[in-house]
Amino acid sequence: MYQTYLELATRWPAASAFVHFAVLATLGELLASIVSRKGLQGGFAAQLGRALAWGVVGVVAWPAGTGFGAFARSVLSTLGISAGLTIPGTQMTLLAVSRGFCTSLFLGPPLLLLSRLLDNAITRRGGFQGMKPAMVSLAWLWFPALSVYFSMTAGIAASIASAALTLLLGLVSGLGARGARPSKPAARRKAR
Repeated sequence: MYQTYLELATRWPAASAFVHFAVLATLGELLASIVSRKGLQGGFAAQLGRALAWGVVGVVAWPAGTGFGAFARSVLSTLGISAGLTIPGTQMTLLAVSRGFCTSLFLGPPLLLLSRLLDNAITRRGGFQGMKPAMVSLAWLWFPALSVYFSMTAGIAASIASAALTLLLGLVSGLGARGARPSKPAARRKAR
């Protein structure tokens, strides 16, 4: 089954990226609605629209993510630094960390903005509530997570990590869009 998945992803990478994001990021948003206890916004048509929007984000992310690997390798080469240099105490290469940094810095903000604009169009509401925490998550969550992911060799572990990151993207985005706040008991404890 995994081999079939790899063959399909290799033969139709854009379609594969579309389905990957459409399913997993939408599932992440569903989890966000459960965690935030604010429920899903809109009916079936809105959820289908969100899945299609996430698919578009996936198609945009797929070639750009690949391109940042080449960009990071080129920058390191221009600086005369070996891309294969291992970070002391880890199994991560400088290329993996550089690629994670470049992807988070240059691809993260436009993807978060695109996701929000598509979500606003689907829900017919405006505003960018929750975008600041989503943007800040690029530094504390996405940069390290992508660095670890890019240090993995292709295989089942990398595929599972990719799925987990896409699910997490939907969860973080969904919580930001819903303006997740602590539950009332937690807010009361904090006030004391």
